[in-house]
Order: sequence, then C-alpha cells, then structure tokens
Amino acid sequence: MRSEPESANPGPPPSASTGGREGNSAVEGGGPVRIPPVGSLADLLADSDGLPVDRVERLLPSKGRVSLIAEERIDTAAIVVELVRCLADGTPFLGRTVARPAGRIVVLDHETTTRESRDRWVRGGPFDSERVGVMPLWHYVTGFKITDPKCRESWAEKLRSLQCEVLIVDSIRPILDILDLYKNEDVGRFLQALDSLQLEAGISEMVIVNNERRVSRVEEWPDGVWSITRTGDVRKFGASYFRDADGRSFGMDPSRLATDPQTGRLSLLRLSNPA
Repeated sequence: MRSEPESANPGPPPSASTGGREGNSAVEGGGPVRIPPVGSLADLLADSDGLPVDRVERLLPSKGRVSLIAEERIDTAAIVVELVRCLADGTPFLGRTVARPAGRIVVLDHETTTRESRDRWVRGGPFDSERVGVMPLWHYVTGFKITDPKCRESWAEKLRSLQCEVLIVDSIRPILDILDLYKNEDVGRFLQALDSLQLEAGISEMVIVNNERRVSRVEEWPDGVWSITRTGDVRKFGASYFRDADGRSFGMDPSRLATDPQTGRLSLLRLSNPA
C-alpha cells in the first residue's frame, strides 16, 4: 500500500531565478489564470537578439515540453541520467549543445525505490550533483494527484522552493496506473495539469518519460518526442521536434544509442542500415 508523499530536501538550491511558460493555467476543476504580458510589435521586431536559446539544441526548446517514449522493456534510466548530467554540467547531450540551467534540475522518480535510485545515480558517474534534486516517489505516487488544484498548489510551492528550472517526470506510467487514468481524455486532463504545474511553479522546461504503454495523447501533447526503439540488440534513438523559436520544424533520424563500457556515457552512432 503506497502512502502520501513526504517532504524531500535535496540540499541548498543554487542562487538563481527560474522562468516558466507564459499563458493561461486554468485546468478543469479550477486554479489560477495567468494572462501573458503584451508588448508592442515595434519592440518585438526591434529585438533581433531576443529569441530564446534551446535548452538542448534542436531537441528541447526553451520553455518547452518533451515526451521520452520507449518501447516495452527498454530501460530509460541511462538516458535520463545522461540528460541530467549534461544539463548539470552544461556539456553536450548526444552531441547537441546544452544551455546550462541557472536553477535546479529536479527529477520526480516514480520508478525506483530510494536505494535503487541512489544506485543508478552512482553508476552515472560524477557530475555537479548540487544542481540536481531527486525525489524518489515509488511509495508516494498517490500524492502526485495534480489534477486536484490544491494538491497541485502544494507541488508548485515545493518546486518553487527548490528553484526548479527543468523538471523531469520519470515516469508517468505508475501515475496513470495508480490513479486509473487509462482513457485518452483522462490522460489529457493529467497533461493539462502538468501544463499548469509548469506555469505555477515557474518551471522553464519539462521532460516526461513514458514506457511500456503507448498513449496517443502523450505523443500529441509535447513540443517534441524522443523515441527509443530496439531491433535485436541495437537500441535506436530518434526525435521529432515540432517547432523552434523561428517556427521551423526539426527532427533526428534514428541513430544507434551506444554506451561507453568504461564511463557509462551515451553517444549516437550512425546506422549502416537505418531501417
């Protein structure tokens, strides 16, 4: 039987402010509404340097949302650890430039126990861990009922206190299962609640992990989709990126996802046969 979430304190956050998506945060069931600021068109046209920089070049847009979707029985832990390590250190992720967050990267880990979570981060090797907050929520999934405005308000307050700039939800499958959110419309309400949480907590970017059970809304909702598939012993990473700051679309053809046996670091190799 899983109980309610307890307070987590990953350590002192770095002194920095965080940003969030601008827009409305109304969700079914109530909640505050934020109206976006209005500026003059003349100022917008004059600001040639004002376009936001991707958090991860052509993979994770500024103030965007990405779904990481893996085929059944593919472990996503390594890619999550690699992403967090690159964000914390400001080093390239799978060969793509990273804009290092000023605030904290927070991982809501619904997949592992505290001991299992510690083990996977130890295996990930050294990096700037002071910039990362990890909340193992294996026994507290029922407490993440953010479709309830009061519950979401509590989570937003907690994430603001941690100065969360990038939020990674790993994964949403246990949440959908334990809260009986199986239909697309139910999943849509949960994703709407995530949108509101992003706004209310002042989160800049968000990545959600979904594996084992494909849900179409999870692929329709974000600004981009990262996919991990497998053919035999070969893991492949690909991405569809729906927009950038200029409104252009990008993608990444599937490439082989390789692991360095010495360091555990991930890289992409060109496939001799992409099919």
